[in-house]
Amino acid sequence: MRFWPSIRPYTAAALAVAFTGAIEFVLERTVGPGPPLLLYLPAVTFASWLGGLWPGLLATGLAAGACLLTHHLPDPSFSLSNPHDRARLAVFLAEGVLLSGTMAMLHAARRRAEASE
Repeated sequence: MRFWPSIRPYTAAALAVAFTGAIEFVLERTVGPGPPLLLYLPAVTFASWLGGLWPGLLATGLAAGACLLTHHLPDPSFSLSNPHDRARLAVFLAEGVLLSGTMAMLHAARRRAEASE
């Protein structure tokens, strides 16, 4: 039964990205297009806060993939021709990695504090 608690943060990460994608879809239909990667940062934050490094990295990868598929690619070749889009994607990936690493350090500090009590 140890397997189920360990899969919950990954499931929550995927659901957070899917929920954000649905919100983005509604927002774009209502107010028009905007910066798609910016909306996914709360999902990455939630996933890394809940589960640490790996769920946060999963949410980062899923969000980047969702944005590539829905906004930037006219064909499924996964190549970005616009250098500005490449820069935005690189910044988002760096933010996701840094955020996930920071939350992992927060989790480790909490475990150390609980162990020292």
